[in-house]
Amino acid sequence: MEQNVPPTILSSTEAANLARALMCIEQEELWILALAANKTLLASHLLFRGTADACLAHPRDVMRTAMRFACEKNAVGFLLAHNHPSGELTPSKEDWVFTQTIVSCGRLFQIPLVDHLVITPSGYTSMRSLNEALFLSGLLPEAPDSKVFLRRCRARPKSRSYLSQT
Repeated sequence: MEQNVPPTILSSTEAANLARALMCIEQEELWILALAANKTLLASHLLFRGTADACLAHPRDVMRTAMRFACEKNAVGFLLAHNHPSGELTPSKEDWVFTQTIVSCGRLFQIPLVDHLVITPSGYTSMRSLNEALFLSGLLPEAPDSKVFLRRCRARPKSRSYLSQT
């Protein structure tokens, strides 16, 4: 008898492929993926489904689910993934502010946000790859609407490895 082996997520590319398979492409959705210490996927959950161009999410709902996964499934970290049905790969100012809040909450509860991915039908963006400092310190080095910050966000980094991350 063959058992389903949960996937191991070792990079942003693997996480994006998994998240894309879960998502509806017509509406914005926000998903949480819970990870074990060995980067095995423990659980995935649709947190919010929005409209064609917006998804209202609250940090307390994200953290409630992250804490539940930590307590019930022994998750040591989590990923967030949301889609942009418009096809725009660049994270919005709101995406950055929301991510900063979640990173801070995760640090407080010692359940780190490993990455936040923006998914489109044609690609993805790893917000961690664009701004490692945010995920390490919990702080955005520049305002999300500054020219320097926006220029950095337009860069297309390669796949981000999660091997050294919790």
